[in-house]
Amino acid sequence: MEIITMESEAYQNLVASIKRIEQHVLSTSADDTPPDEEVWIDSKEVCRMLGISDRALQNYRSNGTIDYKHCGKFCRYRLSEVKSLIAQGYGNRH
Repeated sequence: MEIITMESEAYQNLVASIKRIEQHVLSTSADDTPPDEEVWIDSKEVCRMLGISDRALQNYRSNGTIDYKHCGKFCRYRLSEVKSLIAQGYGNRH
């Protein structure tokens, strides 16, 4: 085991810095839920929400009905856009 020594003042400064960081993290993450436009969901969830098949979702992607992004080999969709499609009547009827 290695013993590290430091001056008391340096140690107190380090502890104070850590406490400030902790307070900042707690204050910024406690009640912060990202708005819908920042929430990305997977294809399975989109299909469930719209009541459509994987193939229908693929058609929506192909014809530009829904925007998406690739994360590795998977597609992700903005929750806000899926909600917008629901409001427009997309899903089982289209």
